[in-house]
Amino acid sequence: MDIESLYHIPNGTKNLAVLFPSVPWKDVEEYYVEVTNLEDEIQATTCNNVIRKSFQGTEGVRVYFLNGLGGIDAINFCQVEEEYETKSDSRESPLSVPLIKSQGGTTRFNVKTNETYRVTTPYATEGDMQWLKELLRSPAVWMEYKGTQGQPDDYLPIVLSDGKFITRKIGERHTYQFTVEYRLSNTNITIRT
Repeated sequence: MDIESLYHIPNGTKNLAVLFPSVPWKDVEEYYVEVTNLEDEIQATTCNNVIRKSFQGTEGVRVYFLNGLGGIDAINFCQVEEEYETKSDSRESPLSVPLIKSQGGTTRFNVKTNETYRVTTPYATEGDMQWLKELLRSPAVWMEYKGTQGQPDDYLPIVLSDGKFITRKIGERHTYQFTVEYRLSNTNITIRT
């Protein structure tokens, strides 16, 4: 296949919802896009996009990643475990005379906090493993952020933890529970004192 026959078609649901506002995208299970010329001849076709409803009844997270062809793919994780980590240094100050009881002698400074997430999807199949390996080796990964307190929706950069992952089992090969761990790329902003 020569490079001139490759097309990039931004066919994510957010892109298509703008072009086709009457389509109820929340009810769509799978779709593909065909690009035609003025004579209705098909010029390009996307792969079949399957939307898995893995968020039902749970607080899930969607992770986006740079795939092997330079496009952006996404995967839903329905089980989320969050761990909050704090690190700080301490400073000891001499007490004043006369003693002021409300002033501390030891205080924290350079406080850094971050969240680590462990997310799981029980809906992976053996056929998904080649695609999920692209997530594991991707240099750029983001977590979808649903805006709160007037903030818009956005994508937060994350760093995947290194590790070993089972991508082919001996038995029960029809379903896989796929788990990854990541932390936010930026630490939380704290008040400096």
